[in-house]
Amino acid sequence: MGAGFWIPFLLIFAAAILITVLQRRSRDVCLQHFEKCYVLVKLKNGKWIWGYLRVLAKSLVLDYPVPRAGAAGWSDSSYVLYEQQLADLFCILRPIPKKGTPRYAQWLGEIDGIRNPSPVGRTRRSFRNFFNTVRDAFSQTVGMLVGIISQRTQMAKIKADEQATKVGQTLLNIVPNSYEPVLEEYISREVRVKVLIDKGHNVEWNGLLQEYSDKFILIRDAETTEHPPLEAFRAQDRLDRFGVLLPRDLAFVRHLLLPPRSNQPSHDVPDPADASIQQITPEEHPAAALNHHSKSYEN
Repeated sequence: MGAGFWIPFLLIFAAAILITVLQRRSRDVCLQHFEKCYVLVKLKNGKWIWGYLRVLAKSLVLDYPVPRAGAAGWSDSSYVLYEQQLADLFCILRPIPKKGTPRYAQWLGEIDGIRNPSPVGRTRRSFRNFFNTVRDAFSQTVGMLVGIISQRTQMAKIKADEQATKVGQTLLNIVPNSYEPVLEEYISREVRVKVLIDKGHNVEWNGLLQEYSDKFILIRDAETTEHPPLEAFRAQDRLDRFGVLLPRDLAFVRHLLLPPRSNQPSHDVPDPADASIQQITPEEHPAAALNHHSKSYEN
C-alpha cells in the first residue's frame, strides 16, 4: 500500500484528536467573562449560591470564599453544577465594586472598553462574524479536499469525503457560532432585556450589552429586581448593580435604549416656557388623555 492510502486515514484521525482537545477546552463566550470572578448564582427554584466561578467545558464550579459546614463534621469548599443542571440556572450576578475600592478603577476601565472597543477588538469580532457566515462552506471544503486526496486510493470505497465533512461540521460546532445581526448592532450599547420570572409574569432589566451566545446574554452595569441574601455580599460589593448573565430560554433583548435628553424640550410635550403654545391637559382633550395613558403603560 502506498502513502496515498494512509493520508485520508491520518487526516481524519488527526481531526478526531483535535476535536477531543477542543471539546475539553471549549467554553461559552459569555461565561468566560466571569471566569475566576466572585458571583452570585440564583437557580430557578429560588436557591442562591455564591463563590468564585470556574468555567469548565460542560460544568460550572463555585469555590466558596469560606468553607461551609457539611455532614459528619466535614466542610464543603465548592459547589458543582453539571451540564444537565445548567438548565436550572435563573441568573448569574457579578457584583460591582464600590466607589473608592481598589477594584473600582479597574471596573471603570472594563466598562469603558466595552462602550468603546479598540480597533483590534472590532476587527477580531468582524472576522468571527464573517467566519460564522461561511461555516457551512468550510465543512464542505474539508470533505472535498479529503475526497480529492482519496479519489485514486482504496479509501474512496468508504466515502472518506463524507466522513471528513462530518468531522468538519463537528469542528465548527465547537467554535462559538452564535451570530445575530440585530444583537450585533446593539453590542456595546444600552439595552432593555425582558426576563421571564414565571408563566405570565416578566420583568425588564436595563444594562450594557457586552456579549451573547446561543445559551446566554451578558449585560453589564445593570440594575435588577433581584435581592440576593445580604450575607452573600462582600464588604467591597455594591448591593444594587451587577454584571448579569441570563439564559436565553428566559431572557431576550427587547429594546435599544437612548440616554435621557437633558435641557431639551420633548417632541411630545410642549415646553412650558413657550407661552405661545396653549397647554392642554389630559382632562381637556380625550385624544391627549389616551396618548397619556399609553405612554404610562409603555414606561
